[in-house]
Amino acid sequence: MNSKEYPLVHGDAARVDQEEGRAFHFQATGVVDMESAYLKRTVEDRVASALRAGKSCFLVAPRQVGKSNLIRHVREALRREGDRVAIIDMAGIVGADSTTEGEWCYSFSRSVKKGLKSNIDLESLWDAESEHSDTEKLKRALEAFGTEDLSRSVVLFIDEADILLGLPFLERVFDALLNQGRGDTNQKDVPTVCFVGTRIGSAVSNIKTTLPSTPEIFKLDDFTREELRPMESGLTQLGAPAEALMDIVFTWTNGHPALTQVLCEQLVRQGETPERAEDRVYSIVRERFMDAKRRDGIALDIEEHLLAGDDTARTAVLVCWEQLRTESVHYDVHNPAHERILMSGIARLRGEALVPRNAIFQNVFDQAWIEKMRGNLGEDAETVEDSLREKT
Repeated sequence: MNSKEYPLVHGDAARVDQEEGRAFHFQATGVVDMESAYLKRTVEDRVASALRAGKSCFLVAPRQVGKSNLIRHVREALRREGDRVAIIDMAGIVGADSTTEGEWCYSFSRSVKKGLKSNIDLESLWDAESEHSDTEKLKRALEAFGTEDLSRSVVLFIDEADILLGLPFLERVFDALLNQGRGDTNQKDVPTVCFVGTRIGSAVSNIKTTLPSTPEIFKLDDFTREELRPMESGLTQLGAPAEALMDIVFTWTNGHPALTQVLCEQLVRQGETPERAEDRVYSIVRERFMDAKRRDGIALDIEEHLLAGDDTARTAVLVCWEQLRTESVHYDVHNPAHERILMSGIARLRGEALVPRNAIFQNVFDQAWIEKMRGNLGEDAETVEDSLREKT
């Protein structure tokens, strides 16, 4: 999908420049301007504090909630303090399904070197450690990055960290990465790591590492209504109270960052109109999402992740989502359909129950959509569905 067509997925907002007294435009596409269009999240300071203390951690969140922009913001803050910080995108590392452990560890080390702009000679280091295991070489490489400049700490963000879960040698990789944390020693000779993903935090608890304890898990959720207050500054002079407009937007998006950006941007583009505030927001929802259905990139992304897999997996997801649209479903971490629905970003957890993430998704992925998707399944889908309904 062309990046120009894809609404920016983040938790950032237009805000007032107090010196110039003007509101910035909402930014629903492109790369967010960290100086003029960033709305700080509550969890950001906690993540930064942990990393400053040399404590590795996990940042977990559903899709499309602003993880990438948050870690970019923390990265820049830590760099201003003098730290060496790199964001390593796991999607750019040699794939787990077509690589050896040695190839993966070397590819990862090269990505760290590039991100830190390091002068470490990895090839020579790898040759010198030939008698050691591949993950031991990775550990030695991380130590080399940490000791390259002892006056500055090294912090690594591992973005799209869920990809790690497909590694057959995952436990050894975690031992190499997580054992690098400085803890409370204030040493600057080993990197501190923050894993960023949707499932990685809960999955690591099942991995037997040599760590004395599991690193802290920080959770990033959709905006609360209170967190959206600064965004109201971008909704002034539109013919209706900014607070009222944001209340209606929140009713539809439930704080989903990208959806909130899209609706607010469209309101600003419309300018002042004689329509009631409720009708103005509804017309945007209808035209952008409900009438055109999955034409919008946000919904396309949801559908792609929701319906991945074979017909049996898709059938299970559709049965669960059909139930979920009308009543909450107790979340079962061992149920693949529950996991798929949660990870796709179409639903969220409220306590121990799965519930639709927001009213827009509940209306876009409606009963008509469910029936259409059923029509694309194979002949055995009906038998599978009957079996699933008997179990529930």
